[in-house]
Amino acid sequence: MNQKKVISAALLAFVAASVLYLVLGQAGRSSTDAPEGLSQNKAARKEANDANVRVTAYYFHGTARCRTCLAIESTAREVLESEFADDFATGAIRWRAVNFEQLENEHFAKEFQLTGASLVLVKEVGGRPERWDKLEQVWELIGDDVRFSTYVLDQARSYLKES
Repeated sequence: MNQKKVISAALLAFVAASVLYLVLGQAGRSSTDAPEGLSQNKAARKEANDANVRVTAYYFHGTARCRTCLAIESTAREVLESEFADDFATGAIRWRAVNFEQLENEHFAKEFQLTGASLVLVKEVGGRPERWDKLEQVWELIGDDVRFSTYVLDQARSYLKES
């Protein structure tokens, strides 16, 4: 139990440090001072979003849920929402938790080859999946907050660069 508290505290410290870094980094910068790559990236995302392109982070789960499943879901969501707050606000990225065992969601099991709880990133164009990846390493990394966060963020960044 003590180890769980330490891990939770470490993750919260990581998220807080990331937010502080972003806030302090942006405080002294006006929109005209943004590096060329950053402003181009935002423009590309806005254009992509206008063209109905988005990245959806799906957390697929069953009806019965274990502690590890719940931890993967909550940790991945917290990490993504804190790191990509602007992208969530514009709709360039969104989060969806889906019980794939419910009748209306059973198609996801076939579509994304689900055999159990899974975190899946999907690039959607016009509301249809164009590319997707199951982030299978989340199961191995959930006990290591830094590696878990880095893995999920790196995967999401690669999708956002495409959009």
